[in-house]
Amino acid sequence: MTLNAISSPDQLSLSQILMSSAQEIFGEGDVYTNFSQFGPELEQRGAHTLEEFQAYLQKQCGCTGGRGAAILAGRSMFSIILRGAGESMGWFDSHYFMLPHSQRLKKGLQHLAWQWGKMNHREISIQEMDDHWLWIQSIPPIQNESSYHNCDLTVGLLQEFTSWLSGGKFYDIQEVPPADGTGTARHIKVSKRALD
Repeated sequence: MTLNAISSPDQLSLSQILMSSAQEIFGEGDVYTNFSQFGPELEQRGAHTLEEFQAYLQKQCGCTGGRGAAILAGRSMFSIILRGAGESMGWFDSHYFMLPHSQRLKKGLQHLAWQWGKMNHREISIQEMDDHWLWIQSIPPIQNESSYHNCDLTVGLLQEFTSWLSGGKFYDIQEVPPADGTGTARHIKVSKRALD
Protein backbone atom coordinates (compact mmCIF):
# COMPACT_ATOMS: atom_id res chain seq x y z
CA MET A 1 0.00 0.00 0.00
CA THR A 2 1.39 3.40 -0.92
CA LEU A 3 0.96 6.41 1.31
CA ASN A 4 -1.20 8.05 -1.36
CA ALA A 5 -3.64 5.12 -1.07
CA ILE A 6 -4.24 5.61 2.65
CA SER A 7 -7.84 6.70 3.07
CA SER A 8 -8.57 6.32 6.76
CA PRO A 9 -6.70 6.77 10.03
CA ASP A 10 -7.09 3.04 10.71
CA GLN A 11 -4.85 2.34 7.71
CA LEU A 12 -2.03 4.57 8.91
CA SER A 13 0.85 2.49 10.18
CA LEU A 14 3.76 3.85 12.15
CA SER A 15 6.25 1.92 10.02
CA GLN A 16 4.93 3.49 6.81
CA ILE A 17 5.05 6.95 8.32
CA LEU A 18 8.58 6.53 9.71
CA MET A 19 9.87 5.11 6.43
CA SER A 20 8.23 7.87 4.41
CA SER A 21 9.57 10.64 6.64
CA ALA A 22 13.06 9.09 6.58
CA GLN A 23 12.81 8.95 2.79
CA GLU A 24 12.05 12.66 2.73
CA ILE A 25 15.19 13.40 4.79
CA PHE A 26 17.72 10.93 3.37
CA GLY A 27 16.42 10.24 -0.14
CA GLU A 28 14.75 7.15 -1.52
CA GLY A 29 17.84 5.02 -2.14
CA ASP A 30 19.43 5.62 1.25
CA VAL A 31 16.24 4.90 3.18
CA TYR A 32 15.94 1.31 2.07
CA THR A 33 19.63 0.71 2.70
CA ASN A 34 19.83 2.46 6.08
CA PHE A 35 16.38 1.69 7.45
CA SER A 36 15.71 -1.80 6.13
CA GLN A 37 16.23 -3.12 9.67
CA PHE A 38 13.16 -1.16 10.80
CA GLY A 39 10.75 -2.47 8.12
CA PRO A 40 8.18 -5.03 9.29
CA GLU A 41 9.64 -5.18 12.80
CA LEU A 42 8.41 -1.66 13.62
CA GLU A 43 4.81 -2.58 14.28
CA GLN A 44 5.73 -5.65 16.33
CA ARG A 45 7.97 -3.74 18.74
CA GLY A 46 5.23 -1.26 19.56
CA ALA A 47 6.05 1.34 22.18
CA HIS A 48 9.84 1.29 21.77
CA THR A 49 9.73 2.03 18.02
CA LEU A 50 10.10 5.80 18.26
CA GLU A 51 13.03 5.59 20.65
CA GLU A 52 14.80 3.12 18.35
CA PHE A 53 14.18 5.32 15.32
CA GLN A 54 15.48 8.42 17.12
CA ALA A 55 18.51 6.54 18.45
CA TYR A 56 19.28 5.38 14.92
CA LEU A 57 19.04 8.96 13.61
CA GLN A 58 21.40 10.10 16.37
CA LYS A 59 23.85 7.31 15.56
CA GLN A 60 23.83 8.20 11.85
CA CYS A 61 23.84 12.00 12.18
CA GLY A 62 25.49 12.68 15.56
CA CYS A 63 23.78 14.03 18.63
CA THR A 64 22.70 17.44 17.36
CA GLY A 65 22.19 16.28 13.77
CA GLY A 66 20.10 13.34 14.96
CA ARG A 67 17.84 15.61 16.99
CA GLY A 68 17.44 17.93 13.99
CA ALA A 69 16.69 14.97 11.71
CA ALA A 70 14.09 13.74 14.21
CA ILE A 71 12.37 17.14 14.22
CA LEU A 72 12.35 17.16 10.40
CA ALA A 73 10.96 13.61 10.42
CA GLY A 74 8.25 14.67 12.87
CA ARG A 75 7.26 17.57 10.62
CA SER A 76 7.03 15.18 7.69
CA MET A 77 4.96 12.77 9.78
CA PHE A 78 2.30 15.41 10.37
CA SER A 79 1.97 15.96 6.61
CA ILE A 80 1.48 12.22 6.13
CA ILE A 81 -1.10 12.03 8.92
CA LEU A 82 -2.88 15.06 7.45
CA ARG A 83 -3.10 13.42 4.01
CA GLY A 84 -4.13 10.05 5.42
CA ALA A 85 -6.43 10.98 8.27
CA GLY A 86 -7.13 14.71 8.13
CA GLU A 87 -10.53 14.39 6.52
CA SER A 88 -11.78 11.65 8.85
CA MET A 89 -10.53 13.68 11.83
CA GLY A 90 -12.62 16.66 10.68
CA TRP A 91 -9.66 18.93 9.89
CA PHE A 92 -10.92 19.78 6.40
CA ASP A 93 -14.47 20.43 7.54
CA SER A 94 -15.65 24.03 7.07
CA HIS A 95 -17.14 23.98 10.59
CA TYR A 96 -13.69 23.28 12.00
CA PHE A 97 -12.15 26.24 10.19
CA MET A 98 -14.99 28.52 11.28
CA LEU A 99 -14.09 27.96 14.94
CA PRO A 100 -12.04 30.66 16.68
CA HIS A 101 -8.32 29.93 16.45
CA SER A 102 -7.98 28.91 20.12
CA GLN A 103 -10.79 26.34 19.77
CA ARG A 104 -9.31 24.98 16.52
CA LEU A 105 -5.97 24.59 18.30
CA LYS A 106 -7.56 22.82 21.26
CA LYS A 107 -9.72 20.49 19.16
CA GLY A 108 -6.88 19.80 16.73
CA LEU A 109 -4.44 18.97 19.52
CA GLN A 110 -6.98 16.58 21.06
CA HIS A 111 -7.53 14.79 17.75
CA LEU A 112 -3.81 14.65 17.02
CA ALA A 113 -3.07 13.31 20.52
CA TRP A 114 -5.63 10.56 20.04
CA GLN A 115 -4.29 9.60 16.58
CA TRP A 116 -0.61 9.83 17.55
CA GLY A 117 -1.18 7.88 20.77
CA LYS A 118 -3.06 5.15 18.93
CA MET A 119 -0.37 4.84 16.29
CA ASN A 120 2.61 4.54 18.64
CA HIS A 121 1.01 2.88 21.66
CA ARG A 122 1.27 5.88 24.00
CA GLU A 123 -1.09 7.49 26.43
CA ILE A 124 -1.29 11.18 25.62
CA SER A 125 -3.21 13.85 27.45
CA ILE A 126 -3.61 17.56 26.82
CA GLN A 127 -3.79 20.07 29.67
CA GLU A 128 -4.73 23.69 29.19
CA MET A 129 -2.64 26.28 31.03
CA ASP A 130 -2.92 30.07 31.00
CA ASP A 131 -0.63 30.75 28.05
CA HIS A 132 0.08 27.28 26.63
CA TRP A 133 -1.09 23.73 26.19
CA LEU A 134 0.79 20.89 27.83
CA TRP A 135 1.09 17.71 25.73
CA ILE A 136 1.85 14.86 28.15
CA GLN A 137 3.10 11.72 26.43
CA SER A 138 3.85 8.48 28.26
CA ILE A 139 7.14 6.73 27.60
CA PRO A 140 7.82 3.01 27.75
CA PRO A 141 9.85 1.60 30.61
CA ILE A 142 13.58 2.00 29.96
CA GLN A 143 15.05 -1.25 28.69
CA ASN A 144 18.66 -0.20 29.04
CA GLU A 145 20.74 2.87 29.81
CA SER A 146 21.25 3.71 26.14
CA SER A 147 17.53 4.09 25.48
CA TYR A 148 16.72 7.38 23.80
CA HIS A 149 13.84 9.17 25.50
CA ASN A 150 13.26 12.65 24.21
CA CYS A 151 10.38 13.93 22.14
CA ASP A 152 12.05 15.41 19.06
CA LEU A 153 9.74 13.52 16.67
CA THR A 154 6.69 14.76 18.56
CA VAL A 155 8.06 18.33 18.74
CA GLY A 156 8.44 18.28 14.94
CA LEU A 157 4.93 16.85 14.57
CA LEU A 158 3.49 19.65 16.72
CA GLN A 159 5.54 22.33 14.93
CA GLU A 160 4.09 21.30 11.60
CA PHE A 161 0.55 21.02 13.02
CA THR A 162 0.61 24.55 14.44
CA SER A 163 2.18 25.93 11.28
CA TRP A 164 -0.50 24.28 9.12
CA LEU A 165 -3.29 25.41 11.44
CA SER A 166 -2.14 29.04 11.49
CA GLY A 167 -1.20 29.45 7.84
CA GLY A 168 2.56 29.26 8.36
CA LYS A 169 3.10 31.03 11.68
CA PHE A 170 5.69 29.74 14.13
CA TYR A 171 4.80 28.69 17.68
CA ASP A 172 7.11 28.11 20.62
CA ILE A 173 7.05 24.34 21.11
CA GLN A 174 9.55 22.73 23.43
CA GLU A 175 10.03 19.79 25.70
CA VAL A 176 9.90 20.87 29.35
CA PRO A 177 10.74 18.97 32.54
CA PRO A 178 7.71 17.39 34.21
CA ALA A 179 6.49 19.30 37.26
CA ASP A 180 6.42 16.14 39.37
CA GLY A 181 9.99 15.17 38.45
CA THR A 182 9.07 11.62 37.40
CA GLY A 183 10.39 9.94 34.29
CA THR A 184 7.17 8.21 33.24
CA ALA A 185 6.05 10.89 30.77
CA ARG A 186 7.45 13.63 28.59
CA HIS A 187 5.91 17.09 28.65
CA ILE A 188 5.82 19.36 25.63
CA LYS A 189 4.74 22.98 25.94
CA VAL A 190 2.70 24.31 23.00
CA SER A 191 2.29 28.08 23.14
CA LYS A 192 -1.22 29.43 22.52
CA ARG A 193 0.13 32.43 20.61
CA ALA A 194 2.29 32.53 17.53
CA LEU A 195 5.68 34.24 17.77
CA ASP A 196 5.83 37.65 16.09
